[in-house]
Amino acid sequence: MPSTLTFLAAAAERTRRIQLGTAIVIHALHTLGQALAGEPINGTDARLYPPVPTLPQRMWESTLSTDGATRIGQNANGLLLARTAFLSSDATDQAQLPVAQAYLQERSSRPGTARLGLSRTVYPAADRQTALAHLASGVESYVNNMVERGYFPAGLSQAEYFTRSHIHYGHPEQVIASLRADRILPMTTELICQVQPGHPTPHQITIALERIATEVAPALGWRRQL
Repeated sequence: MPSTLTFLAAAAERTRRIQLGTAIVIHALHTLGQALAGEPINGTDARLYPPVPTLPQRMWESTLSTDGATRIGQNANGLLLARTAFLSSDATDQAQLPVAQAYLQERSSRPGTARLGLSRTVYPAADRQTALAHLASGVESYVNNMVERGYFPAGLSQAEYFTRSHIHYGHPEQVIASLRADRILPMTTELICQVQPGHPTPHQITIALERIATEVAPALGWRRQL
């Protein structure tokens, strides 16, 4: 999309409950932070208009390392953790645990609230076999790509590749139990649910989202804001 921010501005006019974000914007972070704080842009007299003084407190960064997590904590930004740690042979939550801990340790010594966004593949369905059927083709393509690039070992079973990809799927009760076992969840302030690398149909995704909102999220402590 050539103009992500313009699209999101238009979308934001149509909702008060859905939180929208760009995922990634490539920009010099320090320069961006200065501009958002109202300072001159690139040494000129130009300033961002209209002013957005609270936006710097809503910025997020992502990293794979403890050093990066410490830096993000120093910047007082939120930490985003990916849905899978494919560079590690350890389970995703185990690989991400020291990253989360480094961030939280840094934030604990500084003013402001820690923000930890956890991205996970979450797909509740009528049962485990239905979830497998809806996700299988997309996960297979993803796995083949990871094997070709040397990130995943060849020869694992379908269930093992789903585990390696850290996918929470099945009946809602199975999804709830799987998420509760995630080592990062107790530290999380934002749980970001997605169906990728699966490729369900739009109708199937809608049903999964309804199950997340009505069954999975409440079981994890979420309450709808009226």
